[in-house]
Amino acid sequence: MPRLPEPVPAEVAELAEQHRLGLLIDAFVVARDRKSLGRDKDLGNRVYAYGPGLIRKMAGQPLYVMRWAEFNRVEQSVTHHHTNSAYNGTSFRYVLHSPGGGYANFSDWYKDPQHSSIDPFHNDVRYVTYLREGIAGIWRQQIMDSLSAIERGQTLTFGAVSLDSGGIRTQKKGKLAWSDFRDISLDKAYVVIEKRGKLLPWAMVPYALAPEATLIVTLAKHLAPNR
Repeated sequence: MPRLPEPVPAEVAELAEQHRLGLLIDAFVVARDRKSLGRDKDLGNRVYAYGPGLIRKMAGQPLYVMRWAEFNRVEQSVTHHHTNSAYNGTSFRYVLHSPGGGYANFSDWYKDPQHSSIDPFHNDVRYVTYLREGIAGIWRQQIMDSLSAIERGQTLTFGAVSLDSGGIRTQKKGKLAWSDFRDISLDKAYVVIEKRGKLLPWAMVPYALAPEATLIVTLAKHLAPNR
């Protein structure tokens, strides 16, 4: 059930009925003003969660309603933050794209229960879990479509990184065949590509030059045989 300090506004309920979103399944306080000391400030920003989609209420903006089925591509990044090796939170960003060129952007900060003692039913944890479940179908289809394109002989390019059936290429290092590929991962600022038999990374591509870094890593792990 929703856990909010106020009832669901009538205009939200009316919009949900108009768009046939069904029953409200949860609601979240989002985009708080993060304070370095003390409690975060609630600015009144809300997300109302339904099965087919959501309604977002941001201070000073009109209500925004969307359905997951409107989108066919998602960019996502999740970063765990540490201070002196101590975990202090996780930031995330999901950008959903529709075939017609529209998009929806979700970004925030939360404490991950796997890295902290936070209640797994905390507002922030429920919110990011809801978003992950909502984009899961979009993400699976995007991966399948990308792999099918590569199987048809296409090269997929994401900024300075491209992939095809033969290997992975960066603008700076050239091409690394899948037979020489050892692993790929994301660190705080780079896509890290490793070569068989080499201790140091073969290439480190900044996120700014590798849009959709999470998709690059996912596809490479699918394409590389016998990693």
